[in-house]
Amino acid sequence: MPWAHTIRSLTGAMDLARIFNRNYVIGKITKTEVWSPVTAYYDNLPVPGSGIMRANSPWSGHYEVPPTVWITAHTTQFARPGWKYLEHACKLIPGGSVVALASPDGGDYSVVIETMDADHPQKLSFRVADAWANRPLHVWRTNAREYFKEIQSILPQNGAFTMAVDTQSVYSVTTAIGQCKGGALPPPAKPFPFPYREDFEGYEAGVTPRYLSDQAGIFEVVKRTDGTGMALLQVISEKGIEWPGHFNPAPESFLGSSDWRDYEISVDTLIEKAGFVSLFGRVGRIPQSFDPPDGYRLKVSENGEWQFDVVKNLSGKMQNPASTIGAGKVSFAADQWHRLKLRFSGDIIRVVIDNKPVAEIKDATYPAGMVGIGGGWHGAQFDNLTVSAVDEVSR
Repeated sequence: MPWAHTIRSLTGAMDLARIFNRNYVIGKITKTEVWSPVTAYYDNLPVPGSGIMRANSPWSGHYEVPPTVWITAHTTQFARPGWKYLEHACKLIPGGSVVALASPDGGDYSVVIETMDADHPQKLSFRVADAWANRPLHVWRTNAREYFKEIQSILPQNGAFTMAVDTQSVYSVTTAIGQCKGGALPPPAKPFPFPYREDFEGYEAGVTPRYLSDQAGIFEVVKRTDGTGMALLQVISEKGIEWPGHFNPAPESFLGSSDWRDYEISVDTLIEKAGFVSLFGRVGRIPQSFDPPDGYRLKVSENGEWQFDVVKNLSGKMQNPASTIGAGKVSFAADQWHRLKLRFSGDIIRVVIDNKPVAEIKDATYPAGMVGIGGGWHGAQFDNLTVSAVDEVSR
């Protein structure tokens, strides 16, 4: 059962606790897929913070371990792949649910209890038969005050035991041992490195480079067509199958910080045979739709026609939100390297193609945002991607 939601909060963790247990109790579903396991993408993409944990600044090594991790651990640390649900011991209780699982060899069992909707504490009675009747049990609990803590041991008497459970809590009761809660401290968060430069020389062919977040297309490192090193190539030649009501974006890839304000972005680019390339600046929300992201976009075709757009996605629906605020034609050709540059300084934006300024535009729609590159469903190469500070003297 795939599921997507912003789950880093305690409320999201409580939702997961319900789902993990009740998927089986109600629907006999034995597998729950959580999208995404780890939030490892930029916050301006859809559904920010959907992951069980968060690790989306690899340049710093920082990560977050929210309560969703420990809610998940109440199942995953107490039942390994191959364990079976015990049908007769899985049921709803007032405001919650109970599931029980056993190891394939019958040596161990675990019970997971959630009381997410309970409005008062309650006592639960259990009866255990055969070889499990007198096995000691370890009890772990997560609630709003503490996460994944072993709170007591229980020794059944003649195969029976009773335990009190509180509201909005998760308990794991198990014969197994070895569970633990990690205590490592993550490195502190750091902003995206600035200035930034990537020449792709440190990668082998076929690798996707660090920090770039591809949308729709796939950007892989390849050997440059002129044999002078490595470059980045958009390799997908046709649009993939689209979900009903959803529209794939053009092949685009983004990186950086939403806080970047005044900067200059430049890139060397080559259109293979025919098509267009794009250079983005001050990128905000990325809707992952047919429409380009909020921000500014320079688009240049192989015939030399260029346009500079400001994009405002007001509703997230397909509505052609790009407004062209600059356009023209330059000497440009496919299968040749060219250099594109955008310079943002306050509300003044300069467009430069092959080191020649082609426009200086005044627009204050977006004061800050990320950068990006893109093209169509065809081969387009990129190299020497650079984001640098605007020289105060030259404004």
